[in-house]
Amino acid sequence: PWLGRRLIEGLGNSDENARSVAGIMLGKGGAAAIPILHDALVERNHVAEVLAVLGDVGDASVKDDVARFVSDKDETIARAASDALRVLALRQSAGERPR
Repeated sequence: PWLGRRLIEGLGNSDENARSVAGIMLGKGGAAAIPILHDALVERNHVAEVLAVLGDVGDASVKDDVARFVSDKDETIARAASDALRVLALRQSAGERPR
């Protein structure tokens, strides 16, 4: 949990490389990262970035969590949710397995 929280914090780093590495590491965590990503959504920590990672993970179990943000008042978050849902749908239609 400690490392996961540090990676979530990294999504908000001012250094673009650090943000990218945090996102990649969380994405590589696959289904094991979903609980910490879910917690970040509940706490509204770096929501747009977390939604992008959830789309990348490709696990259909997160679809409802992601869909809740499609109507978010923050346009960046709403767009990230729509993009993540699109990625999830593409992965499912292509028969890709979750990471």
